[in-house]
Amino acid sequence: MMVRAGEHCVALKYVHKFGQAAAFPPAQLVRASLQGDLSVRTAAMLLKYVPLFELSDAFPREAILERAAASGILVHELAGGKLVLKGRRRSDSASLPPGAAVPVKVGSAPN
Repeated sequence: MMVRAGEHCVALKYVHKFGQAAAFPPAQLVRASLQGDLSVRTAAMLLKYVPLFELSDAFPREAILERAAASGILVHELAGGKLVLKGRRRSDSASLPPGAAVPVKVGSAPN
């Protein structure tokens, strides 16, 4: 049902949780998840579940991070190798080119 709805990463999560890799091949779900622009949620789930399914040779972490950056997701690496993914606000993303800084108003709060 999730696969038909296009929720491949969510399906990947439940395939892992319930041990259904034989019925729903994880590599096929990952490949489908990489189609089009990635959301922050999709990128985060891919970064989590690709190593758990031992698919890092076919889908290297660096390639997923490049796809995330190409989709407008900012990736920050913390100490210890943890990652923080941040997407732009939807209203800002329509008017800014990819990779552009989001303007921030500095000053006191409005009255």
